[in-house]
Amino acid sequence: MNTTSPTPRIRGQRGSILLIVLVTMSALSLFAFAATGNTRALVETSGLERREMRVEALGDSALAYVDQQLARDENWGGTGAWIDLGDQGTFRATPLPSPDPMDRHFVIDARIREAVVKLRAEFHVDRYVAPVIEHALATLGGDLNMMNVQITGDLLAVDTQGGVKDYDPVTGEWVTRDSGGDPATWANNNQLDGDLMTYTGALPGITHTGENMQMFAPMINPVWDLDPYLAPNPNRIVTTQISFNQFATDKQVVIVAQPGETINLNQCDIKGGVVVWAPPDWPQRGAHRNEIVWNACNFGMPSSDPNSTLIGVLAPASRLKKGNNETTGFGLSYFHSVDYLNNADFTGSLWVVNELDRMTNCNVVWDPAMATVAYEGMGASAVYTPFDGVSEYHDGQGPLVQQ
Repeated sequence: MNTTSPTPRIRGQRGSILLIVLVTMSALSLFAFAATGNTRALVETSGLERREMRVEALGDSALAYVDQQLARDENWGGTGAWIDLGDQGTFRATPLPSPDPMDRHFVIDARIREAVVKLRAEFHVDRYVAPVIEHALATLGGDLNMMNVQITGDLLAVDTQGGVKDYDPVTGEWVTRDSGGDPATWANNNQLDGDLMTYTGALPGITHTGENMQMFAPMINPVWDLDPYLAPNPNRIVTTQISFNQFATDKQVVIVAQPGETINLNQCDIKGGVVVWAPPDWPQRGAHRNEIVWNACNFGMPSSDPNSTLIGVLAPASRLKKGNNETTGFGLSYFHSVDYLNNADFTGSLWVVNELDRMTNCNVVWDPAMATVAYEGMGASAVYTPFDGVSEYHDGQGPLVQQ
């Protein structure tokens, strides 16, 4: 009669086990749901943090954008509407009043969804003006190789790649020269009666009587717009001719050559000086546009002559491939680069943008009259806008934090 008694007990145990399993599964489900919610919250929080980091970078990009616009147009009045960059966010730049018209203040807003940054930025606008020509010889950031050269006046040698800023006509910005390394210098048996100015503080192979001056701030490489030299002038010859033999004139000669052409000047006496035209947007650090070969020539007139233009050879986009045999130049001579220069006498100033290679047996004498001349087209159409500072913007309050 006790054979059926175990059955209810066994069923009761199974029910308890099933109940425990169900309760445990429910607890796990609740835990999993809570964990999922926490994960979503964490993902959303980290996403917001990423957007906050991205919007800060967007604010920096907006600052650079404003700087570029001011470099192109000093009277630029802001973006007006928001600039939409799609998933990258939106930004706008709104001008603020400034007591000085050369100081430009802007409020910059940048947004990526709910992440927002608001900045107040200040720029100082300087229209670039022609520099004073105060060096007998200046090499503006290229290799230097010279021997048996006598210099009367100061020598400026930009012997580090960070020592000069060039104007980029494409972006409208001033950019530090970047050649992949410092310029190489090789000099032997050269005499300098004047000050030596370098960025490394030394230049072996040059004996100088003046001070050894180490420079720190980058210099601004002059910009040329040679278009004014194409204008009709009774004292000017504008020509596409590229070969001159025993040619003499008191006028200025402006040569308009095709890219890649070589200009030959043999036994010429061009008292008005020579200008080798190039378009204003020709890159200063790119390849040369033309080459010049001269032999036994005279360019320009002494400053004591009332008809002197104080121009020897203006060829900022041309390489002097070969200059030989007792050539004289008066006034400013300015080249993209020099590959060979022998037995030449310059009275005025010699400037070379890139490398000055194989300059031998030459004399360069600075003429004080150079410091009084504002050369036509020099430094034209370039605006330099140094970025002065930035701060967070709170309804126009708060000091500007200098950078």
